[in-house]
Amino acid sequence: MRWFKWMQCLIAGHPGVYREWEWRPTAGQWRERNDAWTCIRCACEIVHPAPKIPTYCVSRPYMESRLIDLINQCVDEHGADRLRVRGGDPATRQPRPTGESV
Repeated sequence: MRWFKWMQCLIAGHPGVYREWEWRPTAGQWRERNDAWTCIRCACEIVHPAPKIPTYCVSRPYMESRLIDLINQCVDEHGADRLRVRGGDPATRQPRPTGESV
């Protein structure tokens, strides 16, 4: 089914983009990604969206302490630069306030 959504975006264009949240093990907190946007329909990463594409904010994900401990254990074993945890539910999107850069 994901390929169908991707095909829709390929034909009609992306209906909007949002920034996923990324867990930074070194900082121990969620931060909004700044290196790419994510399409709300096909979940494709977009580095430079077209200027007229609507941009959205999504709610910050919640992680239980057990999951945080597991991530920290993986960081200790494999290194922080090899681990990238991203999240964000496009169903919780709200328009990005005007004035924030794309």
